[in-house]
Amino acid sequence: MKSIRTHLLVWLLGGVTVLITAAGCAVYWAAGSVLMDQVETELQLARKAVYNLYQRNALTAGAFQRGTPSTQRTPRLGDDERWRAFDVEDGDLLYQLRSAAGDVVARSPSLRNRTIEAPGSIDDPRESVAITLPDGTRLRARIDHARPPGRSAANATGSEDRGSPVEIIVARDLGDVSRKLNWISAAIMAAGLLLAALTGAYVSLVLRRGLASLNQLGADAARIDAASLTARFGDGNLPRELRSICDRLNDLLERLQGSFERERRFSADLAHELRTPLAELKTTAEAAIRFPGKVTPAAFKDVLASTEEMQAVVESLLALARREREDSELNLQEVGLGAFLNELWAPFSSTAAEREIKVAVECPSDAVVAADPALLRSILGNLFSNAVEYTPCGGAILIRAFAGATHPSPLLSVGNSAGDLMPSDVAQLFDRFWRRDPSRSARGHSGLGLSVARACSEALGLRLTARLQDGWLWFDLTPGVLALSPTRKGTATAAC
Repeated sequence: MKSIRTHLLVWLLGGVTVLITAAGCAVYWAAGSVLMDQVETELQLARKAVYNLYQRNALTAGAFQRGTPSTQRTPRLGDDERWRAFDVEDGDLLYQLRSAAGDVVARSPSLRNRTIEAPGSIDDPRESVAITLPDGTRLRARIDHARPPGRSAANATGSEDRGSPVEIIVARDLGDVSRKLNWISAAIMAAGLLLAALTGAYVSLVLRRGLASLNQLGADAARIDAASLTARFGDGNLPRELRSICDRLNDLLERLQGSFERERRFSADLAHELRTPLAELKTTAEAAIRFPGKVTPAAFKDVLASTEEMQAVVESLLALARREREDSELNLQEVGLGAFLNELWAPFSSTAAEREIKVAVECPSDAVVAADPALLRSILGNLFSNAVEYTPCGGAILIRAFAGATHPSPLLSVGNSAGDLMPSDVAQLFDRFWRRDPSRSARGHSGLGLSVARACSEALGLRLTARLQDGWLWFDLTPGVLALSPTRKGTATAAC
């Protein structure tokens, strides 16, 4: 692909070339029109001069050398020098008189022994015509007819006999016009080439200076790698058009830096999560090797618990990866939400009872959702597990499902007593392996549940958000693909 500089240079020079060519053609056409208008004017005046001299019987060789008689009634011709070209052999003005029989009765010295052949037919006798002599000389001519002089009086019988008309041709050699046009054409071409060269140099200089900021932006981008994501593009000297790009690039770098930091934290947290069960497995294995007769079933229970803990972490990570790839098709079905919530809550009811947590479920009596049951189960299961685990003893949990027509947002909310949770903690709830407990000693909770729930929500086209309000932590599912069907009035409130 061509560079921006080459692309702009080609198009700008192409446009300038077209404009220069059009301007040159216009100038050439205008100059040609002016020269031909001068030729037409000169021919008109010359025709009158020749015609009047012929009528006075004074059209002889050298007549124009002596100057036109002052007594002739013709338009004022100005300087008589112009007409002397008739009587000069290399003159560009020519005249020829031919009788009705076709004999040349007079010709100007400038015509020498050449003969002008008039066209067979003329569309408009008042207009000049183009004639080419046998030697290739191009002429512009006016053709007229006149009665011979001295035949204007009536004869003795009373009739008028002026004799056969004589053909008068007055012509202008276009050689000097062609030379002038050739000179003008050459001048236009030379000026056009010079202007194109100067324009090319100027445009190239302007583009080089104009694209310097873009080149600098590219050079700055080339210096940034994974180890220097803290660097930012400076927009102090950038033109207005590039500042928005610079801002977007800085935003991208900030997101990349955050992603890399999260990946580094993820690697460290994963190593930390797996280190404890691996250490327990190693300790049990060493004890079994050293004291094979003293290995008790309790030790194998510890091995099993450590293995299950690692398996839970791995399965959660696989679920996250599967949801983030979005390579699985949704199996949308209509799910009765009331029965579904009670079914999902059942495994957590005993734990809630042991901790004296009050639980209430508010759901329309016949609410139905169109969703993938497996994904919805994963979302709600992780929300319920998180609520039971982190609600203080003696606290409360509230599960609400709203009818879409009455409550367009959210569709479903799960809230619990927040205890000592701080507003600054809410933004980190969906981070992988994040737990507010710095000791991270709780078995069965790797800090991946909420991350899995959000990934499954996004797969369903939902948005899972958290908010802290009046001492309660709420997780809200906002509308998307999932939508509650229209229900009859009334909401069933069930205590679990």
